[in-house]
Amino acid sequence: MPHSEPRMRAGLRYTGPLNATRLTILLLTVLLGTNVYRGASQSITIDEAFTYNAFLAGPLGDLLNQYDANHHVLHSFLCKISIGILGLSEFSFRLPSLLGGLLYFMAAFRLGRLLFGSGWALPLSISLLTLSPGLLDYFSAARGYGMAAAFLMLAILQMAHYDDRPGRLERGALCLAASVASNLSFAFPAVALALVFALSMARENRLADAVDRFLVPGLVTAFTILVLPLTHLRPHHFYAGLPTLRESVESVWGSFLSSDLSRTPAPQGIWFLLPVVTLAAALSRGGPLRKITPAARVLRLSTAALVGSVLLLVTGHYLLGILYPVRRTGLYWIPLLVLTCLALAAHIVNTSRGRRAAVPFAAAGLALAAQFLSQWSVSRYAEWPYDSDTKRVVKRIIEDHKSHPSPEVTVGATWGVEPGVNFYRYRYRLHWMLPVVRELEGVKALDYYVLRGDDRSLVEKRGLETLYANEATLTTLAVPKR
Repeated sequence: MPHSEPRMRAGLRYTGPLNATRLTILLLTVLLGTNVYRGASQSITIDEAFTYNAFLAGPLGDLLNQYDANHHVLHSFLCKISIGILGLSEFSFRLPSLLGGLLYFMAAFRLGRLLFGSGWALPLSISLLTLSPGLLDYFSAARGYGMAAAFLMLAILQMAHYDDRPGRLERGALCLAASVASNLSFAFPAVALALVFALSMARENRLADAVDRFLVPGLVTAFTILVLPLTHLRPHHFYAGLPTLRESVESVWGSFLSSDLSRTPAPQGIWFLLPVVTLAAALSRGGPLRKITPAARVLRLSTAALVGSVLLLVTGHYLLGILYPVRRTGLYWIPLLVLTCLALAAHIVNTSRGRRAAVPFAAAGLALAAQFLSQWSVSRYAEWPYDSDTKRVVKRIIEDHKSHPSPEVTVGATWGVEPGVNFYRYRYRLHWMLPVVRELEGVKALDYYVLRGDDRSLVEKRGLETLYANEATLTTLAVPKR
C-alpha cells in the first residue's frame, strides 16, 4: 500500500504509517513477553516430559542412538545444551522454542513489511501470522514445531530476496535444512519449496548455482544433523496421523481456529480454501523469478510449499502408506496458508482496481484476528489441556511428604500423567521418590496415587483419601487412609 506523508492535524504531529509499525512491534513484544511467561510458568505436558525422560535425562548418546516421532532432533539437541548450561527447569527446557518464536516473529514482521510496507495492513497481517491458537502454543512449548515454522518462514524470506546480495541462496538452504532437522514433518513443504525454487532458477539458466549454492548445502546440513538418529527410524515410528486427506485438513483447520479440542469449528468453512489456493496458484505463475517483485515471489514460494506439501503427502500415502497430518503434525499448513492469503491480498490490492478488493480481505482478517484474540490463553496449552496442573499435583505431594516424611516414597500415576510426574521428580530432585509406576491395576499399595479420568474410580475401590482434585483436568491426587 502507498505510504502517506506525515502531516499536522489539530496542532499534533501525525506520523501515519509509523504508528502502524510501532503498533506491530508492540504486539510482537507483548507476544514474546507472554511466551516467556508461559514457558517459565506453565506445567509441563506429556509430550514435553516424554522427550525429556526418553532423550534428555540420560547421556548425549540417547539423542543419537534412538529415534521416535517425538524426537525433534535439532530442537532436542538445543534443549540438551540449554539444560546443561542453565540446569533443568521449565524455562531452560523451553528456551529453544522461545528463541524459535522470536525468530518466527522477526520473519513474520519482515514478510509483512515486504507485502504491505508500513501501512495499517501491517499489524493486521502480523496478527494473522502469529495469533492462531494452533501456532502460538508452539512458540513456548518444548516441541520442535515452532522452531521448524520459524526456519521455514526465514527460508521463504531469503529466497524472496535471493538476488539482493551474496549469501542469500546459502542462507535459504540452511534455513530449510534447519526446519526439517527441527521437525521431520516439515520435510514435505521444505522439499516442495526447494524443488520449485531450484526449477525457477533453472529457468534463469542458473541451475549450477541452484545445485552448488542451494541444494547441496541444504542436503549436507540436514544429513549431518539427522543421519545418526534416522538410522534407527522404523515404519512404526510414524504412528500419528489420519487415514484421509479430508480428515487431516479438517483437523489442522480446527487447530488453526480453536484452542478448545472439544469445540472443533465446523469443517464446512475449509471449502473456501480451494478457490483461494487455486487463485493463488494461477496468479503465482508467470515469468522468471528474477523478473517479478519480491512480494510476487512470496506468493509463488508460499503457494508452492503449501500445494506441493499436499501433493507429496498424497503421493506418499498411496505409495508408502504414510498417514496424513493430524493437528500439530500439519502445523506448517497454518503459516503457509496465512502467508499465501496475505500475498494474494497484496497482489490484488496493488492492481489498479484492487482498492475495493481490500475491503473483504480486511473484514475477513479482522474477524479472524478477533477469533484468535478471544481464545488467547496463558494458563494451558490447547493440545494438552489436562496437563495444566501436573506441577501443582507434584508440589502437593512435596508438601504432604514434609508432613509425613519417609526415606522412600512410591507413586503410581495414570499413563497420561506419569511422564509429567517423572519429569518433576528430576526437576525438583526428589531423591526420596522412586520412579513413578504406570500400571495401577493389581499393583500393591502405593504411597501416592495420581489419577486421571476413569482411573479416579480407584479412590473408592481402594478406600483412598483425596488430597487434591481438579474437575477441569479430571485429576485426583489420593493416598491410603491414614
